Amino acid sequence: MTDALRMDFAPLLDIRRAAVVGASERGPGYTLLCNLGAHGGEVVGVHPTREEAAGHRCVPSIHDVPFQPDVVAIALGPRTIVPALDEALAAGHRVFAIPGLGAEAAGEEGDAARAAVRERLRAADAVCVGINCMGIAVPERPSPWMGTICPGFREGGVAAIVGSGSIGEAVLALGPRVGFRDVVSIGAETSRDAADWLAFRVEDERTRAIGLFLEAVRRPEAFRAALECAAEAGKPVVVLKVGRSEVA
Repeated sequence: MTDALRMDFAPLLDIRRAAVVGASERGPGYTLLCNLGAHGGEVVGVHPTREEAAGHRCVPSIHDVPFQPDVVAIALGPRTIVPALDEALAAGHRVFAIPGLGAEAAGEEGDAARAAVRERLRAADAVCVGINCMGIAVPERPSPWMGTICPGFREGGVAAIVGSGSIGEAVLALGPRVGFRDVVSIGAETSRDAADWLAFRVEDERTRAIGLFLEAVRRPEAFRAALECAAEAGKPVVVLKVGRSEVA
C-alpha cells in the first residue's frame, strides 16, 4: 500500500443490486443474502447447483448474474475462494465484501488463500471490505453484513470504523441511542485500510463524527494525513487503539 488515500467506497453505501457467491441456506452465505436483500435490495446468489437460497434466485456462475451488481459478496472457504475471485475479476467486478478467511481458515491452505486473495485484489486495485471481517452495515439499506442487524440500528451522523467484528456487532446492538452513517468492520484491511475509510468519512457531508476501534495502524503517515483532514473539516474523531503495550 502507498501513502495515498483512496476514497472510492461510495458504491458500498448505496447498494441496490448485489451478488452473493457461495449462496446457502445457512452460515455466511445465508446471512449475506438476507441482509443484502433487505430494504428493497435485489440480490442473486451464485452456486453451481442451487436454484434458490434464502428465498432468492441462484445462478451457477457470476457470469450468469442478470445485472451489474454494486457489490459482489464472497462467502467461500480457502479451497474455492481464489478461483471464484478470479472469475469475478475477469467478469469486470471491482467492489467486494469478503468476510471469511479468518480463524476458521487456519493452516497452510488458509495462509495460501489469504495471500492469493490479497495479491489479486491489490493487482486489480479492487475495493474490498475484508478479508476476515463482518462487512459493512448501513441503516435501512441493503448491507453486506455477516451478522445481525438489529431493528434499532438507525440512521444518523456517526461513522464507526472497527477492527473487531465483535465490537461491530456490539455497536449495531446499541439501539436507537446513537444514529449511524454506517458501521464498517475492516478486518484484515486487504486492499483498503482505516486511513482510507477515515478520509472518506471526512469528505462525506452527512458524517458529523467518526469513531475508530483499531488493533493496528498500518500506514501511520496516511492515517496522520486523514486525521489532519478531519481537524481541518472540524469533524471530531475518537480513536481507541487496543494492544498489550503500556501506550495501548
